[in-house]
Amino acid sequence: MIDIHNHILPGIDDGSKTLEESLEMINIAKSRGTKKMIVTPHLFNPRIGYVDVDDVKGAFSDLKQSNKTEVELFLGSEIFCTDLFLDQIDQKQFITINDTDYILVEFPFDSDTDDIVVWTKEIIRHGYHPIIAHPERYKNVRRNGVIAEKLVNKGALLQINATSLFNIHGHSANEYAMWLLENELVSFVASDAHDMIYRNTDLEEAFVLLYRCFSKKYAEDLLFNNPQLLLSGNKISVG
Repeated sequence: MIDIHNHILPGIDDGSKTLEESLEMINIAKSRGTKKMIVTPHLFNPRIGYVDVDDVKGAFSDLKQSNKTEVELFLGSEIFCTDLFLDQIDQKQFITINDTDYILVEFPFDSDTDDIVVWTKEIIRHGYHPIIAHPERYKNVRRNGVIAEKLVNKGALLQINATSLFNIHGHSANEYAMWLLENELVSFVASDAHDMIYRNTDLEEAFVLLYRCFSKKYAEDLLFNNPQLLLSGNKISVG
């Protein structure tokens, strides 16, 4: 499997605090069948504070050198998207997914759906392909279910958290995540791991659930095939 969203980079954001913790998170992922991980620290998130892109690249280089497992590591980021980010998007002081035109974005959890649509269109207008992280966690998106289809039709891809499949983020998030899956609007399932216990790097249980509730093909598309296309910068079809 390929995990496209996690916070295993040590000492950068609210995820792993130490190199030792990061290496253990990689070991957990490996033991559960993950072969590749895209490291996605927070950028532009006011709750985290300013994160220097050069610091991210340095920490990533150190982590790659320290990783002695067969798990391959790739660099990306999770961008907190508001007008502040979009005002600076042309300066390119951010990190795309593995140097492709894909960017992983999140929004304030209480964002108005009209704002989310506008921000998504702006990202696309600037030549990037947005992957919207954990749409099931945005309360206004859940209340307006068809907005997800609108975003996908405009060119966005959706990534839901594996933890949302098991009620870690509440019943409403779980219910909406399953609705998105049933309507084949999801392109990725990822760990969004922040630690070794509560939100860890285990994707095996998510794969089994997707296999049982939907199909082997759908599970493989969400955790193997689409993530590999993402790493290569290739087009990803929805549905």
